[in-house]
Amino acid sequence: MSRFITLKKGTNHRPVLVEDIVRFQGMGSYTLVYLKNGKVYMQCKYIGYWEGEVRESGLFMRVHKSHLVQHCFIVSFNKTDVLLKDNSHLDVSEKGYTNLQRFFA
Repeated sequence: MSRFITLKKGTNHRPVLVEDIVRFQGMGSYTLVYLKNGKVYMQCKYIGYWEGEVRESGLFMRVHKSHLVQHCFIVSFNKTDVLLKDNSHLDVSEKGYTNLQRFFA
């Protein structure tokens, strides 16, 4: 797998290091991609596509059907939400909570 993914904005293509991505948030057929520098890119692809693109990196966890998060940005979690370093709170599914418990055990 490449260490980069390509984000599109209009006709421009921006290569981004996978390590620079904080999280992906699915919104139907669109996905918001949040970067460490605070920029957010809306992409016209399902979150499942992006999960496949970053799977081999081993950096990301699916914590909810709509949230894929780089584990090093997780500050804390419980049965209902995850707190990230940027103070974002994300919903957690039952399966996501189990995955978080196993990963951080």
